[in-house]
Amino acid sequence: MDISACQYKGMSLTWRSAVGDAHPAFYEPGGAGWLRTFQGGLLVTCGLDTFGPPAWEGAEQLGQHGWISNLPPVS
Repeated sequence: MDISACQYKGMSLTWRSAVGDAHPAFYEPGGAGWLRTFQGGLLVTCGLDTFGPPAWEGAEQLGQHGWISNLPPVS
């Protein structure tokens, strides 16, 4: 759902983190763990089920952003 890389006339239109594209298996849902696999990009979906700062809801720990940016592309 995200556009992680975009160029125009050979120049990048996006900010890309040093992480690059990371395999979804490395996603860490707790706290700020999402930063370990965040690739940046032109459009970034922060989450469908959680957004905002890390928090606890009852016994469930909610990370800063959801898992949607870590889904593998569908071909």
